[in-house]
Amino acid sequence: MRRADFTIRSQIQRLALLLTLFGSASARADTIATARGEPIVEVAHEVAVEIERGLARLRVRRTFENRGQQPDQVETEFSLPEGAVATGMRIKGKRQWYQGQLLEAEMARVAYESLTGYGPWDLKDPAILFWNDQGRLGLFVFPVSPGTRSLVEYTLLVPLAYRNGSYFFSYPTQIDQVEMAMPDAVLRNGHRSTRFWINGVSVANGEKTALGRRLLAGESEQDSAIDDADVASLGDVDELFEDADESLLPDQRRPGSALIAVSAPPIDVLDVRLGRFDLSADKHLTWLDVDAAYPLRPAPRRAQVVFAIDASRSLGSEGIEAALEFASAFVAQLPDGSFEVVAFNRRAQRLFGRFVGASEWPRELAAARTRAALTPQNGSFLERGLQASAAALSPRTGPRRIVAITDALLRSAYRNAASGRALAALSGDRVVHVVDLEPGSAGDEVSAGRDDEHALAPVPLNHGGILYAVAGGACARDYQRSALELVRPTRIDGFRVVTEDGVERAIGAPAALREGVGLRHASLQAARVSHVTLQGRIWAEPFVRVVPIDASFSGEVLPALLFGTDLHSGLERVELLRAAIAGRAVSPVTSYLSVEPGTRPSREGFEPESGGMSGFGSGGGGFGGKAGLGVNIVQGAVDRQALLTELAQRAAAPCLARWPLAEPLAIEVECTYAEIVDLLVDDWPARELLACVEEALWAIALPPAFSEERDQFSIAIE
Repeated sequence: MRRADFTIRSQIQRLALLLTLFGSASARADTIATARGEPIVEVAHEVAVEIERGLARLRVRRTFENRGQQPDQVETEFSLPEGAVATGMRIKGKRQWYQGQLLEAEMARVAYESLTGYGPWDLKDPAILFWNDQGRLGLFVFPVSPGTRSLVEYTLLVPLAYRNGSYFFSYPTQIDQVEMAMPDAVLRNGHRSTRFWINGVSVANGEKTALGRRLLAGESEQDSAIDDADVASLGDVDELFEDADESLLPDQRRPGSALIAVSAPPIDVLDVRLGRFDLSADKHLTWLDVDAAYPLRPAPRRAQVVFAIDASRSLGSEGIEAALEFASAFVAQLPDGSFEVVAFNRRAQRLFGRFVGASEWPRELAAARTRAALTPQNGSFLERGLQASAAALSPRTGPRRIVAITDALLRSAYRNAASGRALAALSGDRVVHVVDLEPGSAGDEVSAGRDDEHALAPVPLNHGGILYAVAGGACARDYQRSALELVRPTRIDGFRVVTEDGVERAIGAPAALREGVGLRHASLQAARVSHVTLQGRIWAEPFVRVVPIDASFSGEVLPALLFGTDLHSGLERVELLRAAIAGRAVSPVTSYLSVEPGTRPSREGFEPESGGMSGFGSGGGGFGGKAGLGVNIVQGAVDRQALLTELAQRAAAPCLARWPLAEPLAIEVECTYAEIVDLLVDDWPARELLACVEEALWAIALPPAFSEERDQFSIAIE
């Protein structure tokens, strides 16, 4: 005789479950209920994680125990990791596991209802795993007999986020019902060097670890969310998720989830995978994974570095000090390097007279400051600074670097060819960078980036480096990150993805692809892509990588991953079926049904409309000029030409006293703010007079009235 149908209490409980299960895909907590109200509890929730290239394969085993008096159906709904899809299911009979079969969703529902209906046969176990919404699945198992346990296992395929040399994904842990078990995880990988973290805590390969904890009374999920301290062991958290496009990298630190991280294998610049699955003749699912190495390129070992510092008046004492602080930030990141400074204005001279180690750098720099070796002077002869730097480096062995730091306010007569000639003798492993520095105040936010359109950019680009514009900051701490950009390459600039027809594809990638960044891009294309070409520049070096279709990834993995994205929502039913069957995935049109052989309607089954799959799938669906560096003072009444003439006359007076002039001496003067950046004195038979006058004029300290970024004067002294 069949058992009594639901009590009033069990009917209310079932209605509440169905409202949760099928009415709101936004609910994130896992839920459990039973059809007849029997006290079935989940006693184990175990997650075995295997990591492969860019993917995690999860084998989730859930164990349910009936502590009641009659067989009942356990009904659960659960959230998936971001982007995950279910690709398999099996149930445990008395002695062995029975693999599930992927069926069309309506066929699976009808079969399950039939197998769990009322009939004359003995109880056997069917289970169904079905789609509720994107990221939410339902699982029904019948029967769970009194005093026994039922085991169900399903497999998940999870696309991993990537940041700074580690893969990431979040496993949902939000559980509000005491009848459900908190999940435990076992992470495994065949490589001994692989490291694992759960919520920032290192765990051993194969070690069983709890993924979460039950909330205390009155505690919210937000209170237990993973914070920055939890993942501190994975690196700087601000950098870890910086510039992360939410469409490419979901929030991995959300409340109610455990953050699982796995160290990625070494990458040679980029690890790229391209997949394509043909949904129809004119609709193709295309997937591109791009993971940038961390670090992108290693720092040079035992580098020999010369900093060519602009010691001119336009940069000023504070600017020169900021340039030295930038150099100090650079030095701190090459502890095994050797360093020298060349200060240039009208002339160029070595500051230390020898190469010093990183440990000696602070002491030698302090001594140079004490002897006022960096007092601002007129003139900004960059090529002379580069020539002196090249001469200092020529006899050195190992990686050689020149970092010229200037305000780029050079004389109009300057030509990049002069700098090219100055560097001609420097060959082999050498890189030249130029920093256009506009300092601010200590602690200011620093804005920095390469500028290939800068007038000085050809100088470093022809010698392996870049022109780097830096604005703001004043101390080494401010410049730590921007200096690193010149210690070693940290990004691929001008990053582009181009298909074989030469068309650039927008994939949401930044113009500069930084080291340690992972991109995941899925799209539906009308064109049938066979390969893409990645292009960009690493410093001055062109970067090109041709990426063909990965056949193994495209055949089974990619069509399954479709259902972890929202791209499936606009597809035709036949296209959904094609992808789901190829990927063996639970979808809006497919479900898994696991059946113990011999399962038929039983004496403990449900009457029509009283249980089984009532309400099944109702929550599913889814078809169908630089700022002034000086003090800008309005000098409306000041005649700067007359003032300059007077200053020049005074400066030249001692010279004229020795070598009187027969006629006025014509002089062309160019100024950048309060700096004389260039001057030209008329040719004169008395060479001693010319030399004396030039030295005197170069020594003039212009007052603040000279506040224009650039000005030209023609004066005469008598």
